[in-house]
Amino acid sequence: TAVLLADADGQALRVPIDQIVWIEAHGDYVKIHAENGGRLMRTTLSPLEEKVDPRKFIGVHCSAISRRSAVTGLRRQATGALTVSLASGDRAPVGRTYSSGLRVLLKRMRDDGAPPPSDP
Repeated sequence: TAVLLADADGQALRVPIDQIVWIEAHGDYVKIHAENGGRLMRTTLSPLEEKVDPRKFIGVHCSAISRRSAVTGLRRQATGALTVSLASGDRAPVGRTYSSGLRVLLKRMRDDGAPPPSDP
């Protein structure tokens, strides 16, 4: 299993890529949202996008990527902003240029017999 090395209070922590739900950029850091909690890593999003399999991850915003299988739906906020609902219960921002790719992904999931996305 491929892993990313994240910093946890000064110690290197191995985060299996298959446990990552989504990753969001915070300047010179990224926050890795994994099944077992969140971790900060001192890097930018671009190098991580190159390390994860594009067949398993999808860009949702210029500052966020998500595991494709974690995407459960799209939701428009009262402000008009679009967010993606994730299996973990998190919501990630969706950029305008990314929404069509997410809609295609959700349609494919429905067409392939996956349960329809739901929004709690």
